[in-house]
Amino acid sequence: MHGVTRDQARGGVSEAEALEKFLDYLRDGVIVGHHIGHDVATIDVAMERLWGGRLLNRNLDTMDLTLHLEGDGALASYPPVRHFTLESLCTMFGVTPHDRHTATGDAFITAQVFLRLVRLANRTGRATLSRLTEMQTREYMTAPRVAPTR
Repeated sequence: MHGVTRDQARGGVSEAEALEKFLDYLRDGVIVGHHIGHDVATIDVAMERLWGGRLLNRNLDTMDLTLHLEGDGALASYPPVRHFTLESLCTMFGVTPHDRHTATGDAFITAQVFLRLVRLANRTGRATLSRLTEMQTREYMTAPRVAPTR
């Protein structure tokens, strides 16, 4: 799907090194993604296997936020959400999906969708990260990240 071949993956860094670099970059930041539950679960499995810990960063799912905002009436001027793909949110919010199914392309268009969701959330009085995360289900809410012990 993302165009990375097995040969390219073999030439890359180890899982531990990739996670260390990711966590160093992430620090106590918030992870934003579309249908992010699987991604967080995958990271948790790797962290548990490597260090006996799990990711503790807060994360926000663009689809979950969309559905909550729709339920709050913030999307009243938009058609009802019937499709749950990133492409459908791009269409809804007028985001051109450049470089779809590449890491940088998907990250960029997810960020564009998220910015539009934040604007809508602001109109409903949800102007802070805490107010956005309280909209999400408990399954996705976590505490700030702590470095894994080695």
